[in-house]
Amino acid sequence: MLAGALASYIMAGLAFAVVYGVIEGRSPDAFQVAGTGRASFPDLVYFSFVTMLTIGFGDVTPAAPLARAVVLFQGLFGVVFTTIVMASLVAGYLRQRDRGEADRPL
Repeated sequence: MLAGALASYIMAGLAFAVVYGVIEGRSPDAFQVAGTGRASFPDLVYFSFVTMLTIGFGDVTPAAPLARAVVLFQGLFGVVFTTIVMASLVAGYLRQRDRGEADRPL
């Protein structure tokens, strides 16, 4: 379960980076990078994971309206995904714990 969740998280981060690359290709300067101006694909991969983790350093920023909308969606996706995975892990732990208590003699 945990390995699948981690793989899904990484795939989602890379997929958003590809979407950002498409946006940047169709609308140059859709993302601004501090110091260099234009965003490269490694910058977009970095930005994607920083956004999904809701860290937001501010060194890469979306400038175009479409880029901002996708970034907003990715931030929400990151929070919801993390919440669902954590809830599933806690529920699994509690089920395991309850089974262990039921099997234990009084």
